[in-house]
Amino acid sequence: MDTPKTPSPHPDASFDELLARPTEDFEARRTLLQAFIYARVHVLTDREIRPLTRDIHEARMTLVSDGPNKEQPMLAVFSTRDRAERFLQETGGGPHLSEIDSVFALVCTPEKAGIIINPNQTPNFRLAPELVAMLRERIDSLRGRGPAEA
Repeated sequence: MDTPKTPSPHPDASFDELLARPTEDFEARRTLLQAFIYARVHVLTDREIRPLTRDIHEARMTLVSDGPNKEQPMLAVFSTRDRAERFLQETGGGPHLSEIDSVFALVCTPEKAGIIINPNQTPNFRLAPELVAMLRERIDSLRGRGPAEA
């Protein structure tokens, strides 16, 4: 997206660095989630995303399963370009790689899907479908729109 990004409340560490820290307590998970909201992330799309076009609104992002739960779709999001490229190499490639605001990824996550950051890699982080729905609802209310209007 070509919009100015709000500065992260964690300027001393990148999202990828925060992801590598232990998240064993509530405060650490809250900090990581907050950093995610302000991050630029990488997603795999079915088409090239050209700047200043509607491509981003028409592209489909790659979904993966939630580990052994093959029925649970999860949006594949990557904390760095290198991690996304590694995933493409390991899975046979194909889709295009795009950098977007994480909030856009949240808003575009299909209903009843979650998000997995760095699937099949360590470190990774999982946002359950219920959390994604709650965050999307909060974003919609901040934009002054109800979920049905999004």
